[in-house]
Amino acid sequence: IIDALNEQRQHLEVETIIGLVQQYYHNNAFLVAQQFQQENDDGDEEEEEDEGMEKEEDEEDDK
Repeated sequence: IIDALNEQRQHLEVETIIGLVQQYYHNNAFLVAQQFQQENDDGDEEEEEDEGMEKEEDEEDDK
């Protein structure tokens, strides 16, 4: 009986570890995707600012 319980306990421990590892990778992938999205958003804002500056420079050149 003790051997059977120990075997069952080890099986549950392995399942728990696998679950935690899967959760870790899922959370990590989510954070990486979120960070990547933020960097893309920041890049878009910088491009818009650059375009605005170019328009101002063009107006000054026209004068």
